[in-house]
Amino acid sequence: NTNGMLEHFNGILRYTAGQYYMDLEEEVATVSGSSSIDNIRIVTTDDIIGKIQLSDEGVRSSFNSVTAAFADPANKFEARNVSFFNSEYLKIDRNVPRKGNLSVSGVTNYYNTRILADSLLNKSRFGLSISFTLRYHGILLLAGEVVQVVYPRYGSSWEAPGKKFRIESVTYQADGLVDIVAKEYDDSFYGIGNLSAGSSGANISGGSKPVDTLPGPPTLLE
Repeated sequence: NTNGMLEHFNGILRYTAGQYYMDLEEEVATVSGSSSIDNIRIVTTDDIIGKIQLSDEGVRSSFNSVTAAFADPANKFEARNVSFFNSEYLKIDRNVPRKGNLSVSGVTNYYNTRILADSLLNKSRFGLSISFTLRYHGILLLAGEVVQVVYPRYGSSWEAPGKKFRIESVTYQADGLVDIVAKEYDDSFYGIGNLSAGSSGANISGGSKPVDTLPGPPTLLE
């Protein structure tokens, strides 16, 4: 239940040293520094022990439209489907529809649903996962933090300041080394500027308008 609520606002439940900590996924500025000596979240070839392992989900998890369902107060809190699409992604996919689904049972607001759907669309376009082993200083990293991996061998996007990844898990080995598993990150996951008119479309099944008024104050409380 807790994880279900956290999904509605990009929450993170981190388990460290026998305790749970809550954090938020949010936009992260470029990490300053050129190496781990300057900033622990800069990962270079000098910090990595062994090889980097990459996996890409590919087009199977890449969408250009999303159908989201939310509880609509204007419809007696019955589920209402809202379809969103991104015209730029559709062009990149050569006009081949790729549809995803999003269920947000705890959200009753059209605009919140729209933000979550847009975030899902953007995240689906970045399906790269990475895993590697760090030297002892990796113990200072936490799940949920964003690291920048500098590895020019993989192309220009990996050159300094590095390619961004959000850490999904941190595992400590008995010999002091640290295993990291991370997912590709982009600032567009948490931006709302791309929700302006013309950048993406929306269609509410049934044709009703979003609720844009607040309920009145309660009465007869005495």
